[in-house]
Amino acid sequence: MQAVIYLIFNEGYTASTGDGLVRGDLCAEAIRLARVLCDLMPGEPENLGLPILMLLHDSRRDARMVNGALVTLEDQDRSLWDRGAIAEGLALLERALQMVRGAGAGPYLLQAAIAALHSSAPDADATDWPQIAALYEKLLAVSPSPVIALNLAVAVAMAHGYELGLGRIDAPARSLDSYYLFHAARADLLRRLGRWAEAAAAYRRAVGLAANRVEREFSKETAEGGGRRGGGDIRSNSGSLLEPPGDWTPLSASQPCLSGSSFCSNRRAFAWPLSTALASHFLA
Repeated sequence: MQAVIYLIFNEGYTASTGDGLVRGDLCAEAIRLARVLCDLMPGEPENLGLPILMLLHDSRRDARMVNGALVTLEDQDRSLWDRGAIAEGLALLERALQMVRGAGAGPYLLQAAIAALHSSAPDADATDWPQIAALYEKLLAVSPSPVIALNLAVAVAMAHGYELGLGRIDAPARSLDSYYLFHAARADLLRRLGRWAEAAAAYRRAVGLAANRVEREFSKETAEGGGRRGGGDIRSNSGSLLEPPGDWTPLSASQPCLSGSSFCSNRRAFAWPLSTALASHFLA
């Protein structure tokens, strides 16, 4: 059930086809279903991880496009992020952390923790990439996949150096060659290293694979500029240079709590100190 709900959200967060980037109706329905699941099974921390992850990603909806063009996570106007949704997500994360520690954390809760670090950063430069990289290491151990390895590589690049990250990105190249975001992430790191011709070629490859018009035009514009453009992010299912969903990839009007629901939380202004304790909580 968790996977089905998250698939609905991902299709809403970045439509797989068509001219629009976001389908808000699908995002709202996925969040609603996640709330129902939490009400039915309130003692499951992984169930809590799912709405936390979706609330934090969806909170950036209004900042993801300007005049019909994609805006990467790094370049988004964070004053447009939905602080109510972020506050709710962080409060729920605090609740989930009281229910689980170390090996008990599942993939949705780990991704939610990564999204929380992105959402708590006041600006892109303040993003705690070392913590994010550590959480991706844990996520890869819990749920190994080439896409998670890609997200880890980007986090390593941002935390420890672009060359190091690029080397790790090339490791799963064969299994991800038909994946648009693999080429977009690789292009972004090449751009940051000043390797413009290689970056432009990778962006052109991404253009050929992107199904969504908005993402396709973003990659095409960057390729035509020789790879020279401001910061990037890629979407995946978990938060970072990849645009949190699934991660670097997912602010807007938040969804209301279900009336009378035990899942409904107080959406006060919430300042939660996301320090190195967050990663260590899951790595204990």
